[in-house]
Amino acid sequence: MNKGQILYGYEGTDKGGLVCTDQDMLDKQKGVLSEVAKQLVKNAMKGLSISHISLPIKIFEPKSSIQRIVDLWTFAPKYLA
Repeated sequence: MNKGQILYGYEGTDKGGLVCTDQDMLDKQKGVLSEVAKQLVKNAMKGLSISHISLPIKIFEPKSSIQRIVDLWTFAPKYLA
């Protein structure tokens, strides 16, 4: 895998940072900030700290829920045999 494949959808800035230019990726991440803000408000109302916030899975993995479930069950024939 080369550098172009790894950094697909990103462009470098003059200061050495990266900027996401892939609109599909940005669209998938919409709503993450509002989900985290909702959890912050709920936890503040309950008196809990920021450490009790769970981050949405779509931050870390762009797969849908059904894709993750299928991935879990792909090894079932091997272990159930």
